[in-house]
Amino acid sequence: SEQESWAICENSVRIKTTKYSTVVLAVAIVIILGSLCVPFLVGEKIEGVDPFQFVTFGWLLAGAFLIGAKSRYVEEWPWHDFLRGQIICRSVSELAHASRLKEQTILLYLLQNEFKKPLMFRG
Repeated sequence: SEQESWAICENSVRIKTTKYSTVVLAVAIVIILGSLCVPFLVGEKIEGVDPFQFVTFGWLLAGAFLIGAKSRYVEEWPWHDFLRGQIICRSVSELAHASRLKEQTILLYLLQNEFKKPLMFRG
């Protein structure tokens, strides 16, 4: 199951999101490369318009898309974790949202597998 791939640390759980990160980055690259093709395909056909402004718009669109996609799962998702294809969850609610599992299911899994991956509590 997906829970077996979780890396449980002292104060967080790391989930792999390689597919999600790869698809998001691929879509952003397609947007940018598509916008780079427009000036050469359109050329001088549209009067009064600089075709290279489409490239600028493509970069802005790809950036907005990346920021929106990056903020989907957790409140703080650093770029280095996003590019590595992992999410660091610091609460059960973040873990439930990122893994699409119910909170009770997560707690049950953590308690049942405590002897394999002991949890450290503070405070």
